[in-house]
Amino acid sequence: GAPDFILEVTSPATRKKDLSLKTYKYEKAGVKIYFILEPDRKRLLTYDFRNQGSLEVICWGDSHKGDKYSPVSFELEGHVFKIDMEKIIKAIDSLE
Repeated sequence: GAPDFILEVTSPATRKKDLSLKTYKYEKAGVKIYFILEPDRKRLLTYDFRNQGSLEVICWGDSHKGDKYSPVSFELEGHVFKIDMEKIIKAIDSLE
Protein backbone atom coordinates (compact mmCIF):
# COMPACT_ATOMS: atom_id res chain seq x y z
CA GLY A 1 0.00 0.00 0.00
CA ALA A 2 0.87 3.66 -0.04
CA PRO A 3 3.00 5.26 2.67
CA ASP A 4 1.12 7.30 5.28
CA PHE A 5 3.54 10.26 5.10
CA ILE A 6 5.75 11.69 2.35
CA LEU A 7 8.09 14.67 2.54
CA GLU A 8 9.67 15.83 -0.71
CA VAL A 9 12.20 18.56 -1.34
CA THR A 10 11.61 20.26 -4.67
CA SER A 11 13.87 22.06 -7.07
CA PRO A 12 12.80 24.46 -9.81
CA ALA A 13 13.19 21.58 -12.27
CA THR A 14 10.73 19.29 -10.44
CA ARG A 15 8.32 21.84 -8.93
CA LYS A 16 5.56 21.61 -11.53
CA LYS A 17 5.46 17.81 -11.35
CA ASP A 18 5.59 17.80 -7.53
CA LEU A 19 2.82 20.39 -7.16
CA SER A 20 0.40 18.89 -9.64
CA LEU A 21 0.92 15.35 -10.86
CA LYS A 22 2.52 13.89 -7.74
CA THR A 23 0.03 15.58 -5.41
CA TYR A 24 -2.86 14.09 -7.38
CA LYS A 25 -1.28 10.64 -7.60
CA TYR A 26 -0.39 10.52 -3.90
CA GLU A 27 -3.89 11.50 -2.86
CA LYS A 28 -5.46 8.87 -5.13
CA ALA A 29 -3.00 6.21 -3.88
CA GLY A 30 -4.06 6.76 -0.27
CA VAL A 31 -1.20 8.83 1.15
CA LYS A 32 -2.49 10.59 4.27
CA ILE A 33 0.02 13.43 4.76
CA TYR A 34 2.19 15.01 2.01
CA PHE A 35 4.73 17.77 2.69
CA ILE A 36 6.45 19.65 -0.12
CA LEU A 37 9.50 21.66 0.94
CA GLU A 38 10.50 24.39 -1.51
CA PRO A 39 13.85 25.76 -0.29
CA ASP A 40 14.23 28.30 -3.09
CA ARG A 41 10.78 29.76 -2.35
CA LYS A 42 11.27 29.39 1.42
CA ARG A 43 8.02 27.60 2.03
CA LEU A 44 6.57 24.32 3.16
CA LEU A 45 3.26 23.09 1.76
CA THR A 46 1.44 20.57 3.93
CA TYR A 47 -1.42 18.52 2.54
CA ASP A 48 -3.65 16.46 4.81
CA PHE A 49 -5.63 14.24 2.47
CA ARG A 50 -7.62 12.84 5.41
CA ASN A 51 -9.29 16.23 5.73
CA GLN A 52 -10.61 16.87 2.19
CA GLY A 53 -7.08 17.67 1.03
CA SER A 54 -6.59 20.60 3.39
CA LEU A 55 -3.54 22.70 2.57
CA GLU A 56 -1.41 24.79 4.89
CA VAL A 57 1.43 26.99 3.63
CA ILE A 58 4.29 27.83 6.00
CA CYS A 59 6.66 30.52 4.72
CA TRP A 60 9.89 31.96 6.02
CA GLY A 61 12.18 34.70 4.74
CA ASP A 62 14.61 37.46 5.62
CA SER A 63 11.98 39.35 7.62
CA HIS A 64 11.69 36.35 9.94
CA LYS A 65 15.39 35.81 10.68
CA GLY A 66 15.87 35.32 14.37
CA ASP A 67 12.24 34.39 14.95
CA LYS A 68 11.36 31.08 16.53
CA TYR A 69 9.44 28.66 14.35
CA SER A 70 6.93 26.32 15.88
CA PRO A 71 7.36 22.64 15.11
CA VAL A 72 4.99 21.28 12.49
CA SER A 73 2.92 18.55 14.11
CA PHE A 74 0.56 15.92 12.82
CA GLU A 75 -1.02 12.73 14.12
CA LEU A 76 -0.96 9.37 12.40
CA GLU A 77 -2.25 6.08 13.80
CA GLY A 78 -2.38 7.47 17.34
CA HIS A 79 1.18 8.86 17.28
CA VAL A 80 2.08 12.55 17.20
CA PHE A 81 4.96 13.54 14.92
CA LYS A 82 6.78 16.88 15.20
CA ILE A 83 9.15 18.34 12.64
CA ASP A 84 11.53 20.99 13.98
CA MET A 85 11.18 23.67 11.30
CA GLU A 86 13.77 25.93 12.93
CA LYS A 87 16.51 23.31 12.38
CA ILE A 88 15.40 22.71 8.81
CA ILE A 89 15.28 26.42 8.00
CA LYS A 90 18.73 27.03 9.50
CA ALA A 91 20.14 24.13 7.51
CA ILE A 92 18.62 25.42 4.28
CA ASP A 93 19.76 29.00 4.96
CA SER A 94 23.32 27.75 5.56
CA LEU A 95 23.36 26.29 2.03
CA GLU A 96 22.75 29.67 0.41
